[in-house]
Amino acid sequence: PLLRVHILKEDQILYPLALRFLPPDELDRLGERYDAFARQVGDERVNELLGLAERLQAAHPFDPARLAPVSLGCASH
Repeated sequence: PLLRVHILKEDQILYPLALRFLPPDELDRLGERYDAFARQVGDERVNELLGLAERLQAAHPFDPARLAPVSLGCASH
């Protein structure tokens, strides 16, 4: 459950805040860094990691009903 709560916080709080507050040029730099990482490790490794993420998501689908009530604020760490 802790990992799910962490991911939920990222998806519902961190990423929307980043899109809202980071300037477009910083978001572009993040994209460039991802692209550089992908080039460094190669398409095969990127596909392996994406496949792993998909398998983990399929094996452990998100079910909000299974989450204990938690505060999604920073104070809940």
